[in-house]
Amino acid sequence: CPPLAADSKKLTEDQRIEALISIAQTACESAAKHYDDYYKSFVGLDAKAQSTATVSGIVLAAVVAFMNAGRLSPLLSTYGKCGYFLVLSPAIGALLAVVMSLVASKVMDITVPFAADDQIKEAEDLASLPPGELSRGHLLGYQHARLGHWKQALSDIDSGVRKKARLVLWAQMLLVLTLLFLWTLFIALVRQAAH
Repeated sequence: CPPLAADSKKLTEDQRIEALISIAQTACESAAKHYDDYYKSFVGLDAKAQSTATVSGIVLAAVVAFMNAGRLSPLLSTYGKCGYFLVLSPAIGALLAVVMSLVASKVMDITVPFAADDQIKEAEDLASLPPGELSRGHLLGYQHARLGHWKQALSDIDSGVRKKARLVLWAQMLLVLTLLFLWTLFIALVRQAAH
């Protein structure tokens, strides 16, 4: 904040506390919007992890279909160790992508943004104070506690989104690599059938 002009009046203690309460309320509203953005990212990453697992499962089914068709025996005898690599790499890649996707979509423990029980208790404590004892300081303390909770909730979901994003990215990279392996296997099978 820019410094106040030298001729401006100082705030009274009540005005200062009122300003701090207003600032804390604004910060809580901003935190709620920020948390909502994180939550949407969290849900989107879960959907991507599930999609990656689904596509990886389809790739794995394609490899199994090639194996069941009996077309792999001549390929293995023709290409030797490279043939085994051609056959096993799509299956192993698909399995790893499925596992990575499942790990990415696992439930993560994060702080709940709206600590309703805590807020209800704090509100009841404030309401139970005799009218003469309820002060602006009590209200400022309530807002300060809310800010502390929001800070923890935002930190937790930020960490969760970052972990989930890393895992989904790895799963998708594995899937792309697996699709390249499957494409290579398909080309090898087509060449073999052409001969």
